[in-house]
Amino acid sequence: MKLRRRVLGCTMALLLLAALCEFGAYAGLWILGKRAPSRAVLLNTQQELADRVQSNKERKKPQLNGKEISHPFLGFIPKSGSGKRRPGTTTLNRDELADPRDPVFSPPPDTFVLAIAGGSVAAGMSMQGLKTIRKILERSPFLDGKQIHLLVLAYPSYHQPQQLIALSYALSLGAKIDAVWNLDGFNEVALHASGNGPQGSFFPYPQAWKQRISKRGASELDFGELNFIRQQRAALAARTLASPWASRWTAQALWALRDSRWRRAQAEAEQRVLESGEKRLSAGFSRIGGPQRPFANDTEMYAELADLWMRSSLQMHHLCEAQDILYLHFLQPNQYVEGSKPLSEQELEIAYREDHTYRPGVREGYPQLQARGQLMLEQGVRFHDLTDLFQEETRSVYSDACCHFLALGTQRIAKAMVEAQLSYSE
Repeated sequence: MKLRRRVLGCTMALLLLAALCEFGAYAGLWILGKRAPSRAVLLNTQQELADRVQSNKERKKPQLNGKEISHPFLGFIPKSGSGKRRPGTTTLNRDELADPRDPVFSPPPDTFVLAIAGGSVAAGMSMQGLKTIRKILERSPFLDGKQIHLLVLAYPSYHQPQQLIALSYALSLGAKIDAVWNLDGFNEVALHASGNGPQGSFFPYPQAWKQRISKRGASELDFGELNFIRQQRAALAARTLASPWASRWTAQALWALRDSRWRRAQAEAEQRVLESGEKRLSAGFSRIGGPQRPFANDTEMYAELADLWMRSSLQMHHLCEAQDILYLHFLQPNQYVEGSKPLSEQELEIAYREDHTYRPGVREGYPQLQARGQLMLEQGVRFHDLTDLFQEETRSVYSDACCHFLALGTQRIAKAMVEAQLSYSE
């Protein structure tokens, strides 16, 4: 009887201790993250980190981004062979757009060449939204039986004037284009404050320009250290996910504490890569980041960013108009535009953060973009503000806390763009 009581007592004590650990871990995660922790977000983060284990093993040389290469006009483009070529599609990568045999240079009579420009959302539209685009457009009387050939001038982190330059570059190479859809706006106002701004790069330069160019001069030793730290973070995340206790707050708190140390070490290593690269390249570049453009305040900064966006779009419009190409400009929806969508529980958990780095840029920059959109309309640009597209959509459309979309969101945007195309074509 006494033994049974002791066992029961020990069991109760262990359960109480486990409950206290879980409560303490939950509170610790709240304090560490400055918000209520979410298992879905934590596991998602770990999965993203763990996925790098295999990619790091496959790299022969440590890099900051192994999927792209430098380009003299566009800053950076996708590396040739980095993705599987899709039928009926031409991308900006080194092999495809430079191949004179590519269909975009001599399209058959039954082909309609559609170019899509912008950043990662536009690039995603050319993949996830392509089925919707083809399904509606190719069945319309407008195409009269023609097949769509897609020219993807979009790439993650692109912002104006990269879209303008990409279009000019493609046309100068001889691309025959029937219509251009430019889906952008978010990158133009959201990225500078956390990228080129603090890095001391000129605001029209490609995103994180100083980082991208400095890494070319960094030593193998600096790269090796950075790669080692990234592998350690990825391996830690992979071990946590593989653990049978991965869903416990205690396991998540232990991971968060250890990962925070590796994250700080990674930030320091990345800074050393930038500094060493800039130092070794300084003999050939007077200033890697380009000319300085200080802003008096955020209002002036967002006004200048919006002006650059508008001027670039106007030039795309004039370029297309001169060559009888239909140009449509779409302002990309975003969850941080106030009142633009009733966010679902899932979106509030994984796709919205009050303290997100990009939120101020959207809140302060989008009104500037919308005002300039009206000015562009007055000058003949076929501009469409899609920020209210999901105003009555209660289902989840956003996939992360940045700007990207689930399949439903992508399909809705694709449909809106197709309808705009058809309205002008008719």
